[in-house]
Amino acid sequence: MHRHVCEQRDRHGPGHPGAGCGLPERRRPLPHRRRAGGGWLPLDVDSLGVTALSISGHKLGTPKGIGLLYLRAGTPCEPVLHGGGQERGRRSGTENVAGAVGLACALGLAQRALPAAATTSRSAQDALVAAVLAAVPGAFVTGHPDTRLPNLASFCFPGVSGEAVLLELERRGVICSSGSACAAGSSEPSAVLLALGIDEGTAHSAVRLSWTQDTPPTDLAEAARAVIASVAAVRSLGAARGA
Repeated sequence: MHRHVCEQRDRHGPGHPGAGCGLPERRRPLPHRRRAGGGWLPLDVDSLGVTALSISGHKLGTPKGIGLLYLRAGTPCEPVLHGGGQERGRRSGTENVAGAVGLACALGLAQRALPAAATTSRSAQDALVAAVLAAVPGAFVTGHPDTRLPNLASFCFPGVSGEAVLLELERRGVICSSGSACAAGSSEPSAVLLALGIDEGTAHSAVRLSWTQDTPPTDLAEAARAVIASVAAVRSLGAARGA
């Protein structure tokens, strides 16, 4: 049975689409990419070499509950929902027409705004990362330093509890996370960070920030200052308790 490989490139760095994995061709995973961070990079399914691609609409500003699935011609697909045979038999049930129109509109707006928005966000991202790394001893960015979406910054702060840093950041008006939204509420470290070779203790120190095309660079500069202050506060508290 074919299985899809979901790349995590949009969160931490380049993914591994499964080509050349040593399995017979008929049993190799179908390369699948989930574009939770759609709208930031040019999208060409042929260049990506994917068999399937899915996009979450709410990441582009649509109401939650609408998405897009691309399947290359001839790709087998077993429906999860059966019934009326809507959407070419792949997903039965009344179509969400308003959501589909909204998603199409959001994709068009994102593509038109893409070049300028990506350039502005990349510059602000570089400034945020540089400020944090310069001011927080031992901090490092997870994933690839350059090949990443321009609206994400994921750090590890060894020796510090990521959850404690999140609480400090919330006090300073910055809401972020220690991992992906899919893993919200889990006490386990990010499986992606572990797969990147980061040890479990350090993975627990992760803090991940993301923003939209409408976030001004001044907000990211303020977020960088908040991260620096929050990590310092947590480390000071730990030192005081250990004294």
